[in-house]
Amino acid sequence: MRRTAPITVTPKIEEWFLAMTNVLHELRRVLKPGGHIAFEVGEVRNGKVELEKAVLLCGTAVGLEPLAMLINAQQFIKTSHC
Repeated sequence: MRRTAPITVTPKIEEWFLAMTNVLHELRRVLKPGGHIAFEVGEVRNGKVELEKAVLLCGTAVGLEPLAMLINAQQFIKTSHC
């Protein structure tokens, strides 16, 4: 049985950036030629930290080429409101 890692939660964006850069480096390593990666990030500090932009920097830092970004703007923040 595979063990899954916990969700990465860090107090500083710099720590998150380093962790996600490492994750994307490993994903790139195992990615088949012509393959794609879909990577989801959540909202942090009521949208004040734009992780969607940060993760693009992480990906390009390891040699990935972004093709598209989808931002799902929601009016609610709790899953229970779904």
